[in-house]
Amino acid sequence: MDPNQISCIDTYAWILYLQKNYFLSNIYFDKIHRLLTDSSRNEVDCIVLYYHHGKVYFALNMNTEAEELWNRIINIFKLFSKCIFTTIL
Repeated sequence: MDPNQISCIDTYAWILYLQKNYFLSNIYFDKIHRLLTDSSRNEVDCIVLYYHHGKVYFALNMNTEAEELWNRIINIFKLFSKCIFTTIL
């Protein structure tokens, strides 16, 4: 396994979250965010990552950080729906 494979790290971090190991899960999600700044992924590809990390933040009582990530998801959907709507017209 490539130690920088974002999807594998996400899966591992999510398993840690499900096991209620929120602190360690957060460490792995922070690594993902560092990798994302160096990658060419677009925001749509990051929706699940933002959701997962938001859940971890929320479990750690880091509500402001969780809300920021979840608001990013909402903004992505708003932008995406505008694109679809203008394409249809």
